[in-house]
Parts: sequence; C-alpha cells; structure tokens
Amino acid sequence: MRLVDDHYDAVKALIESDAELTVYPAVRLDDGGGFIRDAYVILSPCLPVEISSGRFTADALITSPATFIFDVTCVAETALMAGRVMERVLAQTLGQRPVISGRRVSAITLESADKVLPDATVKPPLFYGDMALRLVSRP
Repeated sequence: MRLVDDHYDAVKALIESDAELTVYPAVRLDDGGGFIRDAYVILSPCLPVEISSGRFTADALITSPATFIFDVTCVAETALMAGRVMERVLAQTLGQRPVISGRRVSAITLESADKVLPDATVKPPLFYGDMALRLVSRP
C-alpha cells in the first residue's frame, strides 16, 4: 500500500473530475522561473495527521485508521477568479468519498478556509485562497 500516494491521487482525481480544474503539487513556474499566470489548484501531498488503532491496547500501524488534512491553494489572476476556483474545488470534494483500494474512506469535510489574498511579491499580483480538506481513511 502507498498510503500517501493513494490518498493524494484519489483527492486529486476528485478535483480534476471538473474539466476546468488542473491540480499541481507546487506553484507553477515558466522556463524562466516566473510565475505562470493562470487559474490552477495546488494540492499538497501530506502524511496523516493522526494514525490510530482506536484501542488503547493496540499499536498504531501504517495500515491503521488515518486522518489526512490536505492543504489546497487556489491560484488565479483576479480575486474573484480565485474565489470561483475555490468554490469549484469544494463542489468536487465536499461530501465525496474517494475510492482507495483496501480502505473505507469517510466523506471529505472542510477543515478550514481562508479569504482570497493578493501575492504582492508577483507583478502584477496573483491571487490565492487556501483551504484544508479532512479525510478519514480506515482499513
């Protein structure tokens, strides 16, 4: 089992089931090292924030129930467009149960969401909004 890869790939597939959304693991840069000016989603790979057997007398193993918090950043050229990308990501993920071989996955919930902000280090600025999605996975 590839715990991190399998869960990342499943969440990525849910987001990309909207043909307008493209997911990357990091900020997109052009060949010259400049930021690509486009609307896209950054989904950060992560380890579980909790792995627990659910019993005091049993050891937690990599195959134990695991809670993941996926950080998602939506990037766009305008604040409104970044907000729309965030909304589309939520539409594709909230309440969905990704399919992961050998695991029972709970419905994805919203852990947190921040307001859309400008990145003033980029000229002209790009806008981004961060959110976190919670997913609980059991063997």
